[in-house]
Amino acid sequence: EQCAQVFLPSYLRHDRDASSDRKPRAAEAPKGGRKAPQFIQVLATVAGVTGLVLGVAAGSIPYFPHFFSRDSSLYPIMRSFSPFMFLSILTAPFTISLDGVMMALSDVPYLLKCQVANMAILASFLIYSHRAGFG
Repeated sequence: EQCAQVFLPSYLRHDRDASSDRKPRAAEAPKGGRKAPQFIQVLATVAGVTGLVLGVAAGSIPYFPHFFSRDSSLYPIMRSFSPFMFLSILTAPFTISLDGVMMALSDVPYLLKCQVANMAILASFLIYSHRAGFG
């Protein structure tokens, strides 16, 4: 998130300056700079790899419960939430990096809509979970 907020505005400025310095021919589409899209792609790739590595690590922790508890009655409970933990940790770095991109692009209204939708989905899931007796 912070990486996008720090570097992306300068890359956008560089791309804008590069596209305004060069006059395209009539049959040629303006290419401009390519730093900002490449940076977003690298940021998303790093976030995806980080999420995958951390998700696999966190998802495999419940399969080694004896490192965390000596109570064997907790082992099935730990294994039951392993897939959910994997999915949440898998998507978190990607979401955080794209939130930073949205903030760097000054697209706060879209980010606000996404956050409100996310909160509504989470609240409905919690209500459903409570009514289903999950806690």
